[in-house]
Amino acid sequence: GGSYLAREGSAHCLYLPALLIMNIFPNVFGYNFLLLIHYSFAGVFTYLFLKELKIKQIAAFFGGLVFMFSGFLSAHLGHINMLCAAIFLPAVLLVIEKYVQHKKIIWLLAGALFFMLTITADYWAMPFYIGMVGLPYLIFRWICVGREEGQKARTIVWQIVKTFSIIYIGGLLLSAFYCLPIFQAFQYTTRGNLTFEVFASYGFPAYLFPTLLFPYIFTYSMNTFMFYGPWNNTELFGYMPIFVLIFAAVAILCLRKKNVQIWFWTILAVFAFILVLGDNTPFYKLAYQVPGYNMFRAPGRNWYEV
Repeated sequence: GGSYLAREGSAHCLYLPALLIMNIFPNVFGYNFLLLIHYSFAGVFTYLFLKELKIKQIAAFFGGLVFMFSGFLSAHLGHINMLCAAIFLPAVLLVIEKYVQHKKIIWLLAGALFFMLTITADYWAMPFYIGMVGLPYLIFRWICVGREEGQKARTIVWQIVKTFSIIYIGGLLLSAFYCLPIFQAFQYTTRGNLTFEVFASYGFPAYLFPTLLFPYIFTYSMNTFMFYGPWNNTELFGYMPIFVLIFAAVAILCLRKKNVQIWFWTILAVFAFILVLGDNTPFYKLAYQVPGYNMFRAPGRNWYEV
């Protein structure tokens, strides 16, 4: 298109929001605006998804605020590609929930568009992580709805296959202009054959658990944020406000029988947290055998799913 982004083939050179913003404002303002609007939409998408679950507006607003300012998104401010891709998880969950409730194909097409944007944001691990949450969620929701509506098993399976195909495979096809050159060049990269040691690097060790309550406990200078823990705080930062953990515990202990969603998200969070621990548990050697997932290092990034 004649702009420096397209000519240089740099990160985000095919990511539509970045192209629009950085061509209109090719300066510091544009870059900061790009960052801030993605943080904003992380909150907006989460709020809309939670509202679709029929919870109270104040709770949905609070949930959007928590995801927008979560430790993961804050710590990865420097990984702008990762940040831009990460905000589309609640958007994908929103369209899944919309389609499950209203059965309008337009929502699946919107999901394919969101997943395409996730891919072209140019951080390949994030579409995989989004799939690790979105696919179990759509299976869970169709099973719940199928039971409520008395659907046959084959109808439920068909809805699962259709939803998955249009959102995920459709999104992959929409981004083919970006994906095909990468697939073609993949044989020349190291990602296709990571050793287990590299794959498991940046796992979350047990002695960093206090950072979930006190994020600066391994910091000896508040002004320069000098971190003296293992690896670096960017990859291991999973801090959530303490009251978030309290609310989650109360929901699990007191409300789990009232809403089956609590069971789903609790199981998902526990499973993702086991991945966060990396090779500190034997389970991660099994994860190394999963095709696709074994191309991405840094288990600490699974704080995203948690």
